[in-house]
Amino acid sequence: MQLKTAIPHIYLDLSKANKDREKLFKAYVKGYVARSHPDWEVVRIEGMMAILERKG
Repeated sequence: MQLKTAIPHIYLDLSKANKDREKLFKAYVKGYVARSHPDWEVVRIEGMMAILERKG
């Protein structure tokens, strides 16, 4: 089973100035999901949506 959740747009602004923007953005998304959906993990990112699957 998969779940789609919106990624807060602030993560784009926070990662903008970093030279490795993609890596930092993904780290922010993984951290956000870990806090807001602790039983789920990021499978992929599509635009500003994170596709999640249940852990385990």
